[in-house]
Amino acid sequence: MDSYQLKEYIIENNKVEFILQELGCQNVKYHSSSSGYWTCGNPPPSDNPQAITIYNNEYLNVVNYTKEMGDKTDIFSLIEFINK
Repeated sequence: MDSYQLKEYIIENNKVEFILQELGCQNVKYHSSSSGYWTCGNPPPSDNPQAITIYNNEYLNVVNYTKEMGDKTDIFSLIEFINK
């Protein structure tokens, strides 16, 4: 299974929230909009409950507004960053 197939599996089986919770992210919330997105805080210690945004698209793009993760990030980048 390659990364695109794994992302497809994550989306189809609604696993984004589960992954974020397993990473220790705080205040995980889904926001419905045209495509939808999740927000959450980094694992403790974190004081910003919406520091991370994960977009509900085929790439599962991630923006971490309080940590420098690089230019092109996705859910796998977030997992690597949090787990070092």
